[in-house]
Amino acid sequence: VFGPDVGWQIDGAWRVRAQWLHSRSTAFTGGDTRDGDRLYAKLWRLTDTTELNLSWDQSDRGFRHDSGFVNQV
Repeated sequence: VFGPDVGWQIDGAWRVRAQWLHSRSTAFTGGDTRDGDRLYAKLWRLTDTTELNLSWDQSDRGFRHDSGFVNQV
C-alpha cells in the first residue's frame, strides 16, 4: 500500500484532509495479482458553536490492505 495523505488548515475554522492509496496484492489462490485504489476526502468547518463536514470515501474492489494499514476499509 502506498500513496499521499494531505491535511490543510485553511483558516481558523476550515480544514481539508485527502488521501489516495494504491495497493497491489498477490495473496490470492494461484498467485493472482490485483490492484486497487482508495480515495478519501473530507472538508469541514469547526467553530465554537457549529460543526459542518462533507466527506467522500471510495474503495475499489481490488483494493486490499493485507497488512492492516487502513483500518477503515
